[in-house]
Amino acid sequence: MGESPNNNSALLPVQKCISGKSVKNLSDVELLAAILGTGTRQKDILSLSLDILKHFNGLCGLYGCGIREITRFSGIGLAKAVKIHAAFELGKRLLTQENAVCVVDSPERVWRLLQPEMAFLKKILKELGYFSDDIKELKKEGVILF
Repeated sequence: MGESPNNNSALLPVQKCISGKSVKNLSDVELLAAILGTGTRQKDILSLSLDILKHFNGLCGLYGCGIREITRFSGIGLAKAVKIHAAFELGKRLLTQENAVCVVDSPERVWRLLQPEMAFLKKILKELGYFSDDIKELKKEGVILF
């Protein structure tokens, strides 16, 4: 029996959102697939997006790579790589604009303000050998203390 067009699990990310699902509820793979739009003859867009995220160890790794590094994947040319970087830049600008008017009056707000950049910085420090997984992180109410 075929998939019903109303079955959200059978739909691509953009189709899911058009059908009523919120973009907030899409997975990282689905969000990347929505940005890229199409896959290749050999690989559908969801599989390609999953491969990219696995290769770069998630969004943080993808955020830190260069445009040409992304184009090493079959089906990802300069235009699609630029779209990925543009999406990250929009997110950064949104955070910057929000933070310009945000009152930082609690540890949770400090964490929300710094978390995107700190996650990326932690990855870079690990790669350079300045940060070890041996360091224990104390997590309390969404705040990470090193």
